[in-house]
Amino acid sequence: MIYMILELLDYKEKRLVPAPPPLHLIIIEEPEAHLHVQLQQVFIRQVFKALSLNMPIGETLSTQLVVTTHSPHILYETGFSSIRYFRREVTKECRSHSRVLNLAQFKKGDSGEDEKAFLIRYMKLTHCDLFFADAAILVEGNVERLLLPLIIEKVAKDLQFRYLSILEVGGAFAHIFRDLIEFLGIITLIITDLDSIHEHVKNTDTEKGEGNTKKPKGTCQTTTPGAITSNKTIEKLLLNTIKIEELLSLKEDEKIITKKIRIAFQTNQLISWEGNSKLLVGRTFEEMFALENLDWCQHSSRKKLNLSVSKKKSLDDIAKALFNRVWSRTFKKTEFALNLIMMNNDDKHNNWKVPHYIDEGLKWLELELRQNSEEEQKNIQDVTVNLETLDE
Repeated sequence: MIYMILELLDYKEKRLVPAPPPLHLIIIEEPEAHLHVQLQQVFIRQVFKALSLNMPIGETLSTQLVVTTHSPHILYETGFSSIRYFRREVTKECRSHSRVLNLAQFKKGDSGEDEKAFLIRYMKLTHCDLFFADAAILVEGNVERLLLPLIIEKVAKDLQFRYLSILEVGGAFAHIFRDLIEFLGIITLIITDLDSIHEHVKNTDTEKGEGNTKKPKGTCQTTTPGAITSNKTIEKLLLNTIKIEELLSLKEDEKIITKKIRIAFQTNQLISWEGNSKLLVGRTFEEMFALENLDWCQHSSRKKLNLSVSKKKSLDDIAKALFNRVWSRTFKKTEFALNLIMMNNDDKHNNWKVPHYIDEGLKWLELELRQNSEEEQKNIQDVTVNLETLDE
């Protein structure tokens, strides 16, 4: 790093003698190849500093810098406006080319300024690796983020060989990422919750600025008559469809928002208990996990998960008990996830099932990536054939 900084200072000095040229361009190719992760951010920071030092008074010309990189740590220091994103494409005419996306243009787009400011801030603070991902998965909370590697290992093994960017964005913010995802052309799965509430709770207390928010006192089971979702992502992406009954009746293809974006949330599943069966659906991941693994969760060796409600006899009572348990102060969601991870190290404890809605969503993502790769490979082969014909 010290050597490269000295080289840049040397170039800068040569630029000023005998007179500044009209164009002074410095290009650095993938500096991260020789730098430790932490030093990557330090390096780009020092480069900007070095190129701005000791400028003659009144000089209007400046050094222009181009850095090619695959490092999210370098992007962290640059901000959106300076990023030029190259996406490889093969046209229907079998012509291979790169499409250059100017993130400064995205910043000036039609989206609300508050949403765009949030998005840029969030990306800078957390997930610049989205720019380098094969696909993105946006999850509701910490539990899904922690368990997703285990879930992928169980039901979508091909995804283990893909570069996935997993973003924890809650149910109120995932839809804000839509414009950026479509701009970059990244295949994306959004995993969120039904978050059912009583219909009369919606749009209350608007004078206090608390309208359209989820309130603990308004939460209800998904089976409650007239229940609606408080999840803004579902509402925004599914064009204001908020009734739980309507959401549960949607077919799989109706959850595909665009060709590259799909949303996944809890669905009705046939749950069995002591010889009885019934279609049930939870409002959160934890409820759905407990319902679809009902016998497994009730075993005495898995009390640490805090999902044991075996004293209840009917399925309706069990569903209500699980709803109350997950919302109780004694239930710690992160502890549930960590205990499940610990249990997974033991073969006799890792035979739990992935909730159907997540299984379904991950298999869609797996298929989309596979088809995308096959299409790219076919187009590349067609390009090769065309070139061979041209040579002949």
